[in-house]
Amino acid sequence: MTKTTLLFRLMLCALAVSIALAACGNEVLPQGGNPIPTPRAGEDVGNAPDSQAAATPDETFTRYVNDSIAAQVILQSQKLAMRQRYQNPDQTLQDVGGLLTEITVLENRTKVNQYNDTNATANVDIDICINYADGDSETRTCKYQVALQQGENSKGESVWYVINPDAFPVFSNCTVS
Repeated sequence: MTKTTLLFRLMLCALAVSIALAACGNEVLPQGGNPIPTPRAGEDVGNAPDSQAAATPDETFTRYVNDSIAAQVILQSQKLAMRQRYQNPDQTLQDVGGLLTEITVLENRTKVNQYNDTNATANVDIDICINYADGDSETRTCKYQVALQQGENSKGESVWYVINPDAFPVFSNCTVS
């Protein structure tokens, strides 16, 4: 076994330990990662599905994009953990190049347009830096649309909801810069 292969396997072991700690609630993801944001002291986000919907489409989108990036990182971390546990280690070494460990927003040029009292669209235009499990990184530009709709939450307040929220679409709507 070459020194490079041994070193890479040790790095994968360290990554697995980091992922295991994250699963224990320590919120430590590989190389810093992007855990789901935790409430600030005194902030009550509640447990209702409308707890992150805000009074303006801009604020709802800001909260949503941060949570969707964190969700994508968590999904990728889970894939890596499963491969490390069940896949032939030699194959895992070949596969980790496509698994991301961190997404950092470099520049956000998103414009939110409110068309009327109940509908808005965020025209997403974001530059991100992606760090991969094999140590590589790349910059991508992401462009897509997010639809928002005004509604009333369980407290009777007017808030903006994201229609069809999902993890950040880094592999489908982002191109290498």
